[in-house]
Amino acid sequence: MSEIQINPTESQASKKNQKIFTKIEQLQKQTDELLKAMAISASAKEREQAEKKIAKLKAKINDLEIRTTPDAHRSASEKLYLKNKLYRNLLICLLAVILFLTAVCVIVAYNNAQLRKSWASSVQKSNALEENNRLLTQETVALQAENDQLTNDLSNAQSGYDDLAEDYEYIQSKAEWFDKNARIVIADEGYLYMTYHKYDCDLWDDSSYWIHNIEWVENDPEYTECSSCH
Repeated sequence: MSEIQINPTESQASKKNQKIFTKIEQLQKQTDELLKAMAISASAKEREQAEKKIAKLKAKINDLEIRTTPDAHRSASEKLYLKNKLYRNLLICLLAVILFLTAVCVIVAYNNAQLRKSWASSVQKSNALEENNRLLTQETVALQAENDQLTNDLSNAQSGYDDLAEDYEYIQSKAEWFDKNARIVIADEGYLYMTYHKYDCDLWDDSSYWIHNIEWVENDPEYTECSSCH
């Protein structure tokens, strides 16, 4: 059976995940330090502040852990979390545009009021304010167009998500078949030589390997089960 080499993109993904894991460890360390400080603190206010910081850190850790999980292995709640986060970010952008448009309208109304008050005293000032009003109106139109584009992008994102959901069902069936029927066997000589692993085991990442069906490796004493992933 021919040897299967590791895809370079998989190695890059592993390095990216390692950076995320390092960030998770740092956040967990901060959480542990806050827990220790909260345990010895006599101030109710300080404990309350520490609890809020811990909650934020745990939320960041949870978000990073979900991002390191392959899409095929994410739970329904994790996928819903990522979907909601996408929609929330788009909604924030949309609200920011709406608030900006509101502020522009308020400014326009204010400038018009000032224009009416100063019309009798200075025609030159009135003309300047009229020009300013024209520019603000143009900006409002441009922002409205941007708002329409964001709404369209949101609709496209929903359509894209539906397509991804269909792809996920197909990939999930392939992943389930692999987990039920195949095992990865280390081909490099060493202490892991001829051991067999599940796909999500970290021990085979940088090794050469074969892929055999489960019955082959489980019934052949030549192969040894990995204690880490079984």
